[in-house]
Amino acid sequence: MFRKMIPITAIAVLMLTGCGETPSETADDVSEAREDAAQDITATREDADQSINNAQGDVVDARQDLVRTDRNAVNEVTEAEAEVMTTTAHANYDVAKAEAEGRNTVAQERCDAFTGASKDSCVSEAEMTLASAMAVATSARDTALVAAERH
Repeated sequence: MFRKMIPITAIAVLMLTGCGETPSETADDVSEAREDAAQDITATREDADQSINNAQGDVVDARQDLVRTDRNAVNEVTEAEAEVMTTTAHANYDVAKAEAEGRNTVAQERCDAFTGASKDSCVSEAEMTLASAMAVATSARDTALVAAERH
């Protein structure tokens, strides 16, 4: 969490001072933002993979129960599958969110190369792109959650 605050704090300080960065500073900031975003995305993917693997393990267990038990096991399998669908929807959303936030951080760092209206336009475009990506991720998650609920 602290790593995420460093670029945000740096951007805030630079915005308050009104100074543009040198191309070298901007390149360094963009590189650092890419590394931070890559680390965040990797960690989120690992968490998502673990969640999905755990949920899929539940499906395997439920299917084994189906062989040994009666019709109630069918309901358990259906519930476990719905849980996998729900877990996958949330995990995929977390990954999409981390990717969008990473791209936004990189874009914000690139904006530091500009000043005045050019910088304002760059920042607005970065924020609009983030909002759009988040809307797509939210829509995909919600669609998958509805499918899981109906399963």
